Amino acid sequence: MILQWPVKFNIDHLTIGIMIKEVTNDTIQADDSAALLELAKRHYRGDGVPLDYKEAFRLFSLAAELGDPVAQCRVGMMYEDGEGVEWDFSEAFRWYERAALQGNPDAQCLLAICYQLSAGVEKNLAEAVKWFRLSADLDNDVAQWLLGVAYEEGAGVAQDLAEAAKWYRQAAAQGSEDALESLYDLGARYFEGDGVSQDSEDAFLLFSASASHGYAKAQYSLGGMYEHGEGIERDLPEAVKWYRLAAEQGDACAQNNLGMMYSEGEGVPQDFEEALKWTGLAAAQDHAYAQYNLGCFYEDGKVVAQDYAEAAKWYALAAAQGNSDAQCRLGILYRDGLGVEQDEAEAVKLFLLSADQDNEDAQSILDSM
Repeated sequence: MILQWPVKFNIDHLTIGIMIKEVTNDTIQADDSAALLELAKRHYRGDGVPLDYKEAFRLFSLAAELGDPVAQCRVGMMYEDGEGVEWDFSEAFRWYERAALQGNPDAQCLLAICYQLSAGVEKNLAEAVKWFRLSADLDNDVAQWLLGVAYEEGAGVAQDLAEAAKWYRQAAAQGSEDALESLYDLGARYFEGDGVSQDSEDAFLLFSASASHGYAKAQYSLGGMYEHGEGIERDLPEAVKWYRLAAEQGDACAQNNLGMMYSEGEGVPQDFEEALKWTGLAAAQDHAYAQYNLGCFYEDGKVVAQDYAEAAKWYALAAAQGNSDAQCRLGILYRDGLGVEQDEAEAVKLFLLSADQDNEDAQSILDSM
């Protein structure tokens, strides 16, 4: 087939004019593959030329037949996604394999996933691990993360949590959010003894690895370990530091705990206004204990004007989530008619709910009634 293909595009900010008058598998030169690949990408993105998946697929295919591994990988991806061509996992696998055998790390990772998920090929977890490793060794962060998952789950390879952590760390260092979450989850397993021997020191190391790259849940957990001296010597200023980092990312648990640190003056000078600020932010995210704490601010008139109705509002929100302290305090407001209409029956109901959770204040009130 003879194609008339006048093209003009930019590479590295230099304008290059290319005129390919006849393009066939017999006449095109090997060094044309770079031009074909660049133009294919432009059609795929709609960059300076019409967005056209079919044209992109045709051009990627031409470059792929010339042996370009990047183009081969892209052809596989388009078969996998059904873009510009009919969806076909078998063809996707074939092109991934061609590119992978040339050492393309993206194709190696995608080939591994095909083996893992039985996509276009019979499921083979050991083969998946082989290709994940090849890709991971070429610094593909997705492959590093998935190789870590394979080691953590013992899928296609003997379970090895230390090896899992190693690959998670490598992927995390490249900015993989999935790896940061996996580091955190593995840390949580050690902290809770979930399927592994409980080990706070290992949990601390894993939380630290994830937290140092900005993962908010790990930062919050690390703050908790510093606050309570679990896996590390107790250090309240360090706890405040990690709570703050997580709180500034919107983590409600960290916001609540940071508020409590300010309220108690632990690891930071006591500052009720800062305490109210962080408690309010957490409460607005439906954090039950923060809602209870905010209710206390309004009941006690601390920093804000005393407002029993506002206190009752926040206690009710927390009580509805099962917070026993809020249930008890709300019961007291109903008993005394503060901020709500006095209702002895409602008060008793709330005291009982709280006492059922072993709240000593509620149990003492019931005993005295």
